[in-house]
Amino acid sequence: MENYLVVLILSVFVLLGALYVTIVEQKIIKTKDELLQHGHEITLESTRKELTQVKVEFELTNKALIQVKVELESTRKELKQVQVEFESTKKELKQAQVELESTKTEVKEAQVELKSTRNELQQVKVELESTKREVKQVKVELELESTKKEVKQVQIELESTKKAVKLVKVELDKIITGPTSIPAFTATLSKDFTPPINQIIKFDSVKTNVGDHYSSSTGIFTPPRDGLYMISATIRSNGGQILHCELWVNDAMKEKLFGSNYSSGTANAVLKLRGGDRVFIQKDFRSGGQMLGRDWSMFSGYFIA
Repeated sequence: MENYLVVLILSVFVLLGALYVTIVEQKIIKTKDELLQHGHEITLESTRKELTQVKVEFELTNKALIQVKVELESTRKELKQVQVEFESTKKELKQAQVELESTKTEVKEAQVELKSTRNELQQVKVELESTKREVKQVKVELELESTKKEVKQVQIELESTKKAVKLVKVELDKIITGPTSIPAFTATLSKDFTPPINQIIKFDSVKTNVGDHYSSSTGIFTPPRDGLYMISATIRSNGGQILHCELWVNDAMKEKLFGSNYSSGTANAVLKLRGGDRVFIQKDFRSGGQMLGRDWSMFSGYFIA
């Protein structure tokens, strides 16, 4: 831009020089005309002096013009050099623009690949989290299954231990009490009670319990040894009630009892029992029926032989 300004200034100088020459020439012509018109007023010597002065000024102007031409030529060379450099710069700029465009394209492709990679990574994270949950669930299920097996095994061992303890208790009872000790019990119901269906009735008021083979907390009599036993039970229904009960030994029902409207149902059975059996009174499958307590209903048994 500065080179163009220099050229413009030089051009102005040239124009001014040319204008000055033109003015000098016009002045010379005017002087000649004046000499022709007033030949006697102006001497030739004065005219020659003026002409000499004009020549000197013209010479100076010519030298200035030559100097301007030299400077103009130098400026043109510099301008040409600048144009060459400018053209080179344009080429470099164009190459840089091409490279920039290529770089933008590569960046755009990289961004697309990055986005795709992020999506894949997110999907992998989701699948990994799902897999972790599945593995955790499997572990929990395996641990639960293992725990169930262990609990079942413990229950089996506990049941076996209970049976062994019962047998040991029976044998110990035989040793301590001898053959003359007779297991016997009597228990009554202390309060009115509506037993749920298929549930053991717990006669809670214990009157007699030789050998402690009847449990008021479970309602079950467990004979200590094999033999014949007399088992008796009486149930009395409350007013306006119908009551159905049963005598059970282990998983077998032996007798039924029935009472209605303050009437009593009684069962007496001689049973051959084995040590460790479970003997109890149970409500049957029918719902309803209130049992009269206050010692009106009872459960008892004793060893015969």
